[in-house]
Amino acid sequence: MKRIVAAAVVLVMILGTALAGCDRDQKADEEIISLVWPIEMVTEDPDNFSESLFLQQNEGFTKATLNDDGTISVSMEESTYNYIKDQFSEQFDLFMEELVGGEQTEYINEINYDPEFRNIEIIVDKESFEADEEIGDQLLVIIASNIGTYHQITGQEKTNILKLIDFETDEVIQTFNYPDDLEE
Repeated sequence: MKRIVAAAVVLVMILGTALAGCDRDQKADEEIISLVWPIEMVTEDPDNFSESLFLQQNEGFTKATLNDDGTISVSMEESTYNYIKDQFSEQFDLFMEELVGGEQTEYINEINYDPEFRNIEIIVDKESFEADEEIGDQLLVIIASNIGTYHQITGQEKTNILKLIDFETDEVIQTFNYPDDLEE
């Protein structure tokens, strides 16, 4: 379980790595993308946040303004936006590959998802999955939360549907609607 949580945390840290790697040549006609992120995606110390320092350290960003509600409004070149999105997608793909037949998730046979991570199907050995009391429902929350982070980074609505499907019968064992099912 610790390994899965650690891998999930790494996905969130990808943003910081992607930000540091934003070294793009701006094209004169490049679109500017504006988004609102939780401040924690940019700094651990919002009281000492400096827009000028942030912009200096993160090429491709054109604005980073703290909002009164604890969020930050950022604007970036389209190439920077695409780079961050691609980096997160690549890391998420690797995370999913590690889960299939992984050390702690041997019961996962296959994971299928669309390019925008809206619909995720996790094909499992039902008996083994139900016997795993350590991970169980937490697995769905971990995957859904990471996908929610991707949607937040890219300025999309944070919703996705995860389905656990029995490998042998194609029966839907459980459906998890993120974030709605967390609020219940």
